[in-house]
Amino acid sequence: MVDSEKIGTSIYFWSFPSKAKNVKKRKLNDLQSEMEDLAKKLKKTEDSIVTESDLKPAINRWTENIYTLKSYIKNTFQMENDVVDQSFGIPAELDYVDP
Repeated sequence: MVDSEKIGTSIYFWSFPSKAKNVKKRKLNDLQSEMEDLAKKLKKTEDSIVTESDLKPAINRWTENIYTLKSYIKNTFQMENDVVDQSFGIPAELDYVDP
């Protein structure tokens, strides 16, 4: 906030009150803008969480369907679990989602 300038062999320091006010006002505007952006991002994230929590029962239903089909194929065609997984592209980490 303090300006300086060398004039001859002397260095002069000065400060304008309006400059400090403008710097603070600009900083305040920047922070308010950032706060608005973060509020929008928070709202979007909360909506995403609600949507995903609503989908958990459907995910578990599809997982159960995959396990049922896998069991049917394994018993009908006498295939190993690994072969069924590899044939149909079922990931090894497939599991139920906690509701």
